[in-house]
Amino acid sequence: MLEVYALPLNTAYPQVCFDERPVQLLGAVYDPLPAQPGQVRRYDDAYERHGTANLLVMCQPLAGWREVKVTQQRQKVDFAHCMKDLWTFISLKRNGFTWYWRT
Repeated sequence: MLEVYALPLNTAYPQVCFDERPVQLLGAVYDPLPAQPGQVRRYDDAYERHGTANLLVMCQPLAGWREVKVTQQRQKVDFAHCMKDLWTFISLKRNGFTWYWRT
């Protein structure tokens, strides 16, 4: 599989990577204490939970392109929309069109 990543950029057969990751959204409970001479800023390890999010990451490393979509939940429909957008992007780029992501 590693030899695939070593191939040169080929616009006829784009090499696209996709990954998703659930993350926790955390917030600080206390403000950090300012730095003193000879010491660094001090942080408390207490946190508030602000829910979760799902990151959908698409990239084309050899072309220097990446896109990250954030959703509130991890659902099949979000994955499907992301795949549809990715396929549209690849199809239009292959036909010479420039396409910009909608936010």
